[in-house]
Amino acid sequence: MAHILEAAGADRVLTVDLHAGQVQGFFTKPVDHMTALLMLAQYFADLKIEDLVVVSPDVGRVKLNHKFAESIGADLAIMTKERPAQQVAEVGYVIGGRAGQDGTDRRRHHRYPPAP
Repeated sequence: MAHILEAAGADRVLTVDLHAGQVQGFFTKPVDHMTALLMLAQYFADLKIEDLVVVSPDVGRVKLNHKFAESIGADLAIMTKERPAQQVAEVGYVIGGRAGQDGTDRRRHHRYPPAP
């Protein structure tokens, strides 16, 4: 994608919340990486939702999601994924949240994409 954008004439690239900051290394042109974390945190803080839990989609995003949960006064849960086949992800466990919340620490199987 970096080469396509540069070949199309881009002389600078603006990104928002890259999955991995290392993606910037594929560009030979300057890359400005911005985050929407503060804007999203303010939005959810303004909603004043009680018993809110932020769920990290995998262990690789725990640090970011922990920061987000703290900024809005929410609890944190972590979802584990298994990949039984290429392009298939299954939710293994959801760990965390508040004690007594229904559904945490229970085995779950959700496939993405859904089975035909």
